[in-house]
Amino acid sequence: MGIGLLLGPYPTTAHTIAAVLLACAVAIPVIGIRAEGRLRHRDTRLHIFDHGLVVTRHGHHALCAWPDLHIEERTEHGTYGSGGQRFTAHWLHLSAHGDPLCRLNTRSPAARHLTTEH
Repeated sequence: MGIGLLLGPYPTTAHTIAAVLLACAVAIPVIGIRAEGRLRHRDTRLHIFDHGLVVTRHGHHALCAWPDLHIEERTEHGTYGSGGQRFTAHWLHLSAHGDPLCRLNTRSPAARHLTTEH
């Protein structure tokens, strides 16, 4: 459609609209792929073992023995949406030697395991 408008005998306004449509057709997938790359934090995985845990993120992994693990519970308050709905979230922040590893919602099974077992 955009190329037909661009090449056809139409007024300048139609040519401008066609150029914008073609630019969007190219730009939107590129923007989507870049945005997906920024959402890679969702690829963080926590593996719990008898002697410690492993956190994998973006192809890298961090190994942590139980004695080296620091667990801190934090509460976060905020709002979301156009109506300003309030929320409260409870997180476990895991770190080792001062380096952050990951955070877990306290309702998750892994967080319950960490707080009851270790």
